[in-house]
Amino acid sequence: MEFIKRIRSFLDVEKQFDVKFGVTVEHTFTIAGQEDSIEHGLKKVPIGIREYYKDSPGVVYWTKDADMTYVYLACTISPTVVRMEIF
Repeated sequence: MEFIKRIRSFLDVEKQFDVKFGVTVEHTFTIAGQEDSIEHGLKKVPIGIREYYKDSPGVVYWTKDADMTYVYLACTISPTVVRMEIF
């Protein structure tokens, strides 16, 4: 029973880590307004993105809901390189 409690505790910490830190991805949007599928590698459906770097003033936006494998984003200006955290 103690072992199960420790596993649950570990899973809670891992979940909080993903929410707070997510994964960092660099992506180049090559066509303005076109939806790109970006693989995130999280073990859950992401709830947001944070941009760390963007080489143009383009706006990155969601085109449809994310799933367990991909986020679906587009950018208003191309080409645009974006470094972002998906969480």
